[in-house]
Amino acid sequence: MKRSKFLKITAAGGVFIIFGLWKGVFLKKSDRSRDVSIAAALKIIDSFKTKELTSTGTWKPAYIFSHCAQSLEYAISGFPEHKPELYKQTIGKLALSFFSSRKKLSHPLDDPIPGAPAIPEDVPVLTALNRLERAFVALRDHQDSFQPHFVFGSLTKEQYALVQVIHFYNHLDEVRAV
Repeated sequence: MKRSKFLKITAAGGVFIIFGLWKGVFLKKSDRSRDVSIAAALKIIDSFKTKELTSTGTWKPAYIFSHCAQSLEYAISGFPEHKPELYKQTIGKLALSFFSSRKKLSHPLDDPIPGAPAIPEDVPVLTALNRLERAFVALRDHQDSFQPHFVFGSLTKEQYALVQVIHFYNHLDEVRAV
């Protein structure tokens, strides 16, 4: 194959890839009108307490709720492992801006928090929901500074609240009432 033909095919492929990413990621519907307050998350948690829940993903509902609680607790106590500071200040800040503007987070839903202790598999759903509720209330009521997020770096209280609520909502994509 001639070099000029190879370059044209490569350039055309790059355009299709960029267009695909733009259409598939950046033009996806956001949830800008969704209530992403801690109060809204607490209402959802409360509504789950009387329902039988199942998951369409790898993790069971109790595990999901424990994972989300763990993330909230680390906002106050500190995450066990962090991405490099350069990563947090560049890619992390760009990702934070993107997710914040869309009011929607997307991440692998079966990735544990790096360095966090394993979550027990046998936690009852109500126990996990109560832990999650306490963690959201603790974040809401916390008056001191927060620990840096392991990906996004230093966050304000408002940013942490948004990140944690949209993190919870992302995991709810796999939770269903039976």
